[in-house]
Amino acid sequence: MFSIIGIVVVIGAIVGGYLMEHGNLKVLIQPAELIIIGGAALGTLLIANPLPVIIKLLKGVAGAFGSEKFSKDRYLDTLKMLNELFVRGRKGGISSLEQDVETPDKSEVFKKYEKVLKDHHILHFICDTLRMAMTGTVSHFDLDQMIELDLEVHHKEVNVPVAALTTVADALPGLGIVAAVLGVVITMGSLGGPPEEIGHKVAAALVGKYWTREFEFSQLPQMMLRSAIYSAIVLFLVAAAAVFSWVLIFGKVPQETAGWIQSAAKDPVSFMLICNVILLIIGTVIDGIPGLIMTVPILLPVATDIYHIDPRHFGVVVVINLVLGLLSPPVGLCFFVAAAVTGAKPGKMFMVTLPFFVISCVLLVLLSLYPSLSLILIK
Repeated sequence: MFSIIGIVVVIGAIVGGYLMEHGNLKVLIQPAELIIIGGAALGTLLIANPLPVIIKLLKGVAGAFGSEKFSKDRYLDTLKMLNELFVRGRKGGISSLEQDVETPDKSEVFKKYEKVLKDHHILHFICDTLRMAMTGTVSHFDLDQMIELDLEVHHKEVNVPVAALTTVADALPGLGIVAAVLGVVITMGSLGGPPEEIGHKVAAALVGKYWTREFEFSQLPQMMLRSAIYSAIVLFLVAAAAVFSWVLIFGKVPQETAGWIQSAAKDPVSFMLICNVILLIIGTVIDGIPGLIMTVPILLPVATDIYHIDPRHFGVVVVINLVLGLLSPPVGLCFFVAAAVTGAKPGKMFMVTLPFFVISCVLLVLLSLYPSLSLILIK
């Protein structure tokens, strides 16, 4: 009952404060966001847990909205039942409890306390403990240790559904990021539309972040300040890369490089390998978009007309090369952005990601040698 009251208070306070500031409730109703986040959370729960845990979890959630199972009368009944068992065992000897322990449903003592008899956890715990005591081979100290171990195992089993639900709850911010990224993709598709439509898409993405407890409106000023700082860092790097690319174009470096590649490459494979090396070097000092503008108009005609390379395959290789350049020094635009966000040093980040960079380079070579790998989805 108190759980329901608590939920009503929380929702009422949030909605009430939102309406006090003349907020529109329709903006908060985003079924698509809830389906993405809730469906992903439910799927994660089903993947990570067996069916018995899911069933216990559902029963526990339903029990949270019901009445309290363990009341004062329940504890008193349990103590009274234990007292009757101990008195009988003291008078007739502990062996006199054998019939009660082996068939509790027929025991006169257990029949008086139906709640205890229906709770198999309590019933099995009491019967198993008395059964061990009746053997006479277990000392009092060992019996105490076994009881504590039995309780510990029981508590661990009971907490498995709780731990499963807690894990899913901890994963909600990550699932909210998925919904936000999808919202950004939809927003990017609406950039040519009216500002109201773009604002609606952005608001929907923020609602998804709010439902996952990753976004709070009090964080908005700090988020805007940090976004401005990070944007300034990125724009300075992009501006420097643009100036450098202009210097290269003014010096006709791309044209000279294309001529040298054409004279050195005897077949399409050697042409692609030489392009990989040059594009990786260009990507380390120039941002991706200026690198594309500077290299593709020159290298693409050579690749398609002379070496008869599929333009789609060549485009995939060029993009991967320039993206890898964003992850390598000295410019390493992505490293500087990640360092600004996390506070880590770019050099240390590069050493950590170096194995993944090498693996990506190997995959790039395989793409160059086997064009079908990049065209398999198209074909």
